[in-house]
Amino acid sequence: MRRAFGLLLIALCVLMAGCGLPVGISYTVSGRIVCADDPSQGIGDVYISFSGSRSFGTAKTNDDGTWTKSGLRGSVTIAPADADWVFEPGYRQVSGAEQNVSFAGVPSASNSLGFRQVVAGRNYALFLRADGTVYFWGYRGSVYIYGAAMRVSGLEDIVAVAAGANHSLALRADGTVWAWGANDRGQLGNGMYSDRCDVPAQVAGLSGVRAIAAGECHSLAVRDDGTVWEWGDNSTYQIGHGAPTTTPAPVMKAGMDRVESVAASGYRSLALKTDGTVWQWGFWQLALPWGDSVYWLNRYVGDAESVGLHGVTSIAAGSDHSMALKDDGTVWAWGVNIHGQLGGGTKWDRDPLRVEGLDEVVAVTAGDRNGLAVRADGSVWAWGAGAQNYLGTGTYSAIAPPTMVMGISGVADVASGEQIIVAADCFGDLWHWGMSYPGASPATAYPIGAPRRITGF
Repeated sequence: MRRAFGLLLIALCVLMAGCGLPVGISYTVSGRIVCADDPSQGIGDVYISFSGSRSFGTAKTNDDGTWTKSGLRGSVTIAPADADWVFEPGYRQVSGAEQNVSFAGVPSASNSLGFRQVVAGRNYALFLRADGTVYFWGYRGSVYIYGAAMRVSGLEDIVAVAAGANHSLALRADGTVWAWGANDRGQLGNGMYSDRCDVPAQVAGLSGVRAIAAGECHSLAVRDDGTVWEWGDNSTYQIGHGAPTTTPAPVMKAGMDRVESVAASGYRSLALKTDGTVWQWGFWQLALPWGDSVYWLNRYVGDAESVGLHGVTSIAAGSDHSMALKDDGTVWAWGVNIHGQLGGGTKWDRDPLRVEGLDEVVAVTAGDRNGLAVRADGSVWAWGAGAQNYLGTGTYSAIAPPTMVMGISGVADVASGEQIIVAADCFGDLWHWGMSYPGASPATAYPIGAPRRITGF
């Protein structure tokens, strides 16, 4: 009797343990990436991503272009990504062992098939196509676009876009800046505090601009001479000009020169100088640990202060935290960390610290309470607030360190708004995840864990 009970218990334990194991037999896939003009020439050092409901991971081609990946289960999408190549086919799907899964590379600029930039505002996104046109998707004011994306009329030859909470900016190839959307804080730079303007209009008095950024209600521009120009809300010194009052027309930021690019959030601004240093001004909080408690000190800074980083190539500003990508492919973050938006450390890290577990990163973005990064292999990694699988990583809790987003590969650029995340891949496709209908009530704006394609182009 005892022996029979023991065997039954063992069998039950095996069955229960088996329920937690991946279903299906693992398999191996191999192949080669070659140059389309010369199939005998293999392309080395290309990252390949493998994503599916049961498997994900990456591989890297050898010098002769060959690659192998083992331990795959279920249906898997295979996609290569490299800044210098476009691949045909763009991706392959497999569900069992296959040999000679090959891709042909065509020399090209990064993401030349579709989009050169994606940005996200509070509940909407802008997509800049390689042909210089701009498209809108999401919710802003009285505009609701949740099916096919809509082209923004009146814009052409655009080289960069920026998204504020409810206003947008576009930089034309001729160095002029164009703005549209809300204007209650003078964020359109037209010298007035007028009602919203849904038709893009040129920002007067600005020329020779090479970079732009939009905060919640303020705007930034960098001219070719390295100076920074600002307009809009200044209630927390986010444009760092005089008294904390709004400025509806562009003014030059005193004491800032040799600036390469800028970033903005609701309460502060960042600038990346040509020497690789990062500077910030506006509002941020400093944590003062005292025993088991933490006291927060509010700082309002009009003059730019260095954050102590060097070798930085790009910057991003979230609601209460900031991020920087260094030239060695590492990501650094600083600010409030209550939701894990710094990718590790304590809840009150104020000095920049390296985001754990990330290297070979090529792009970063900072959202409301999260961060995302694109690695050189085209995979997307997310961390921070992950309620209801908002970040698409398969978990319902705060994420730290970064975790790979499932169901998407070959990504070239990513952006995070308050309720949505959008991405452009190297194959000309756009994706979104987060809330299904940004701006809607929680009852209808249910979270989307797996990325979905956006159509209309």
